[in-house]
Amino acid sequence: MVRDRVAIERLQQTTTAEGALRAVRNAILDGTFPPGSQLREVSIATELGISRAPLREALNRLELEGMVVRIPFRGAFVAEVSPKVAAEIAALRAVLEPYAVKCALPYFATAEGRAELTDALETLSERTAAGDRPGSQDYRRA
Repeated sequence: MVRDRVAIERLQQTTTAEGALRAVRNAILDGTFPPGSQLREVSIATELGISRAPLREALNRLELEGMVVRIPFRGAFVAEVSPKVAAEIAALRAVLEPYAVKCALPYFATAEGRAELTDALETLSERTAAGDRPGSQDYRRA
């Protein structure tokens, strides 16, 4: 017997650490945890309803991403972006973004590509207007 396939979105299975990573990253991006603020493990773990082990794993990953700085015997802090680093990021973006557009142009010349681009821009605009900073930076983010 052959069954028809149902076209529904697959569930995203995540671990507790991945959920904590998403939650803390979003809180950093939306300003809940501003640059320089201390990330107190006990408080955050309690707020998320998880143990400290998956939170530590999430903080380790955020440290690798450069969003968190760990100081021995003091704890974890939200990374601050210095003027020098901000200038370096701006310089890299000035080179990379035009190149990315050039590479993407053939795809966006298709009807499918234009539809995807239009949808992404509308979603990002709506999220920006709603004050959703993490969502306004990545249209795929729920």
